[in-house]
Amino acid sequence: DNNSILAKRTVLFIKKEKRTPLPEIQYIAVLKVKTSQNLNVASITTSVSDVTFNINLIFKDPKQRFFKLHSAQKESALKLALEISEKIHKPVLDNTAGEKRWLNKS
Repeated sequence: DNNSILAKRTVLFIKKEKRTPLPEIQYIAVLKVKTSQNLNVASITTSVSDVTFNINLIFKDPKQRFFKLHSAQKESALKLALEISEKIHKPVLDNTAGEKRWLNKS
C-alpha cells in the first residue's frame, strides 16, 4: 500500500510488523544530527562523536509531526531526499548547514 508506513520491530527473535496510514506530508527535511557515545574500557573513559544526516518526513498533522525515514552521510541523504521529493511532489528543506534553504520548492 503506497499510503501507509510499515514499521518493523524484532524483539527476542520475534518479528512484528505494523502498518499505519501515512498522514499528509508537508515537506521532506534533511537534518544534521550530532551523536556522541561514552566508552569505558579498563577504567579509561573516552567520548566518541560523529555526525549523521537524517531524512525526515514532516507531516501537516500536529499530533504526528515527523517520521524519521533514513540516516546517511550528507551527499547520499540529500540525493535520496531529492529522489523521494520527485516521486511524491513535495519540497526538500536542507537543514544540514547553519542556514536553512529550500531545494526544488515550486
